[in-house]
Amino acid sequence: MLGFVAPGPGTRILDVGCGIGNFSALFSEAGATVVATDFAESMVSATRRRYGTSFPILRSSADAIPHADASFDVVIALDVIEHLYDPGRFLTEVRRVLRPGGTLVLSTDRDGMRLGILNQIVATKVKRILRALIPDRLVAARRGRIATPSRPVSGGTKFQSPLCTHVHEFALDELRELLTSQGFVSDRLDTYPHWAEFGRWGTFVEAAARGPLREYKWEYVLLKVRLRES
Repeated sequence: MLGFVAPGPGTRILDVGCGIGNFSALFSEAGATVVATDFAESMVSATRRRYGTSFPILRSSADAIPHADASFDVVIALDVIEHLYDPGRFLTEVRRVLRPGGTLVLSTDRDGMRLGILNQIVATKVKRILRALIPDRLVAARRGRIATPSRPVSGGTKFQSPLCTHVHEFALDELRELLTSQGFVSDRLDTYPHWAEFGRWGTFVEAAARGPLREYKWEYVLLKVRLRES
């Protein structure tokens, strides 16, 4: 991550969706001036408990950043955009608070798709087992007592899962197109995790993969883009 951001004294960094603040602390220790934000009060409290007054920690929404125009050199948004109902509005806010030529580093994943498929498989098997165990007369009686309203799938994610809170999961080309429409220019791309999570097998794939597999292997992506200077 430090290679993507290269923080140093005088660099102003906004960490949107900071979680428990690990990356904010890393940038701060490298000499950058860091502001951390998160929408979840639990995350803000956890970061404050962990890092105290090492850097400012604020509760705010990703699409309503409480800072002036051109306030930051770098905005970090790791595993944030897939949780937002209006990612375009979020990127508009990022563009506003970045200085001309500033950097946005964001990551996203498609875990919801895998979890949704797993959830469908498990739910189907459990339903079959229960159907085999419960007598027909009990099933019919329960259906007569309880009306089950239909619930449309929300957001753009194809597979929904109670294990995942993603609103929309981006294909790489879709994400690039959205960033370009908001005035960002691609700078660097990586797909992770590689060796850090998958050991020697991940190192092999990192070295040997080609084409689409190299660009989006594991269904995780880390992007560094620059705000186009006017």
